[in-house]
Amino acid sequence: MAAVRGVSDFNDVTLSRFNERADQCAIAIDADRHFRRNPRMMKTRIAVMALAVSFMAAGACFAANPHLGTWKLNEAKSTTAPETGKNNTVVYTEMKDKIKVTVDGVDKDGKPRHGVWEGKTDGKAYKTKGNMPWDSMAYKVVNDHTYELTAMKGGKVFSTGKSTVSPDGKTRTVTMNGTTDDGKKFKNKTVYDKE
Repeated sequence: MAAVRGVSDFNDVTLSRFNERADQCAIAIDADRHFRRNPRMMKTRIAVMALAVSFMAAGACFAANPHLGTWKLNEAKSTTAPETGKNNTVVYTEMKDKIKVTVDGVDKDGKPRHGVWEGKTDGKAYKTKGNMPWDSMAYKVVNDHTYELTAMKGGKVFSTGKSTVSPDGKTRTVTMNGTTDDGKKFKNKTVYDKE
């Protein structure tokens, strides 16, 4: 009887130790699986975060200024006074805290004209280089898609108007009212397509 009890006790102790070791092994196996899976999960999380940040950055860049880029005159949709000439290409470039606007076109006699304006969109007039009919220009932000424009010559207002980019970013419409050097009043509406 004692011998049987001893065997039974031995079996209980062995079984108990076996169960403990099995539990430890199970924990070890689970921990091993966890750590093997974790690097993959971390890489996935990093990739997803990097992708999200790049989309946000790209969105911020495009949303920041829809005027940026190259614009070509759409003559069929534009109405310009002959005495003012026309701007065939306008290029907006970002330069740190300023923008650069490069204009190429023809004057009232059909001769080439070129102008470069660099400045801030703070409503103050900045000098224009080149042979444009004005010698300075002021840009003021109205909203995300619109600038208020004031062209000046010799310190006097030459023309005023607005430059508005369509919601889809494909079209830019410029309306300008002013007076030429000859004293003739004009009202221009020029439409540009994004290149």
